[in-house]
Amino acid sequence: MTSVIKDTFKNTYKDDYSDEDNYHKILFNNARSLQQRELNQMQSIITNDILTGNQGLGYRNGIAGVGGGVTCSNKVNFIKLTAASNTTIDGLPLDIDSIKGLIFTESGTSLKLRVDNGVMATGSDKATLFVTYVDGGSESGTANAGTKVTDGNVLTSTTTVLNNAGQNIAVTLQSFSGGGTADPTTGLGCISTVKEGKFYIDGHFVHAAEQNVILSKYTTTPDATVGFLVNETIITSAEDNDLFDNSGATLNTASPGADRYKITLTFSNKADVATDLFFVDLAEIKNGQIHKELGAFSGTSPVGQGTQNLVKAAEGDFTVGKMLLDFQTNRDSDTKIDSRS
Repeated sequence: MTSVIKDTFKNTYKDDYSDEDNYHKILFNNARSLQQRELNQMQSIITNDILTGNQGLGYRNGIAGVGGGVTCSNKVNFIKLTAASNTTIDGLPLDIDSIKGLIFTESGTSLKLRVDNGVMATGSDKATLFVTYVDGGSESGTANAGTKVTDGNVLTSTTTVLNNAGQNIAVTLQSFSGGGTADPTTGLGCISTVKEGKFYIDGHFVHAAEQNVILSKYTTTPDATVGFLVNETIITSAEDNDLFDNSGATLNTASPGADRYKITLTFSNKADVATDLFFVDLAEIKNGQIHKELGAFSGTSPVGQGTQNLVKAAEGDFTVGKMLLDFQTNRDSDTKIDSRS
């Protein structure tokens, strides 16, 4: 928890809970008014006990309580784009999220692809899509090895999206051409993904949807540390109408409810996050492969220490890490295998 949030709890919401006071239960009395701080302290007592107990079991920030898991794909197909006739921002309409998951068909070849991610043009880099090539509209990614779009061809979405003018349109994009080997239209990049789950953050288990982050647009062997950028905010009824009293048939906007403390997790490359922000490491990536993932430590409780001792007795005292040697089917021939170290 950041110091700003701690100060807000204490000064705005009068939550002056302290371990040193040794208060572990709030005992309400008849005929006494209820204090704001008593309700907030009650939550702090519970959260602090959860935090202490989980630390004793070996939990640390970022551990998945449910789901989770980080992967790294270092053979993700990219397509560089040029501005098309009905778009205004380097070949990308609206924003990237508006076209994620859409199937596009290439003119002339009827080749189909699904957009998994993308980035706007930055500097000399063109707007770029990251795609899965598909056969006959199948979304399983079973296209023949080596399949790719033709430079300069038009790509049209098979479904429509809502544009800035409020119209449902089919999206038309066009692949770049003319770059030659120095600036190829297609190739491979590297993306890391975290699966949906609930992750331990300072005594809370916070939900995060599946997310991915682009580690390298045009190369396959980046080194990186990936994890969650933790954003803590206070939400009031001014930001969320659902916090007004909902006991009636409609929201009572004359009766605002209590504010909420909100935690959101954004999967990010640590190199792109300012050092003064709250960042939790999840995995270390070397040469485009998962090298080490965040794991629980032995903890300080007898249960945590006992579990660690059992692991040592059964498996030895070691550091878990992935061998930096990988075997993969050659993308142009199913009869060949590539090795990478």
